[in-house]
Amino acid sequence: MASAPAPVGVPNFDGFSIRRSPRRARVSSDRFSDGSWLQTPVCEIMTRKVIAVSPQLRIEQLILLLIHENVSGVPVVDGEGRPIGIVSKTDLVADDYDWAELREEARRLDDGGALPVHWLAASSTVADIMTSGVLTAPSTLPIPIAAGLMAESHTHRLPIVNDGGDLVGIVSSLDVARWVSARMGAVAR
Repeated sequence: MASAPAPVGVPNFDGFSIRRSPRRARVSSDRFSDGSWLQTPVCEIMTRKVIAVSPQLRIEQLILLLIHENVSGVPVVDGEGRPIGIVSKTDLVADDYDWAELREEARRLDDGGALPVHWLAASSTVADIMTSGVLTAPSTLPIPIAAGLMAESHTHRLPIVNDGGDLVGIVSSLDVARWVSARMGAVAR
């Protein structure tokens, strides 16, 4: 039974062919036959203007930064600018669950305001919630290898470092998805 054509604007990746109405443009797999696109380094898709934070940054400031910069996570760097962790909205959510348990305990102990729960939450820093032991990669790493590392480690962000270990860029899972999509001809780059 023949499959129905893809709706307008929605690519159909049946055998690397993309069909679009009304013109029915096609991109054949021959475009990828030499495999050179598989060696494209991450420096081609990385964000060079990296927003990074210190482990001493307070949680409230982190939240404001993520909102203001419209990002879901950032690398945490030491005083030398070298990545030491990643902090994301997921870390904030997990931390909020921990604080919920602490707040409940504080309410049981609180006899009229003796334990300032707000102060407890305000004292938390990025170091308290970040994911340590960050995975990094050189700017020459091929994008498919970087994608595999990210998938294997269940991470959405890969800090890119120079030979000295200094942060020079970041690649997100969305960057990789856009690159794959552009290689397949599904979107304009």
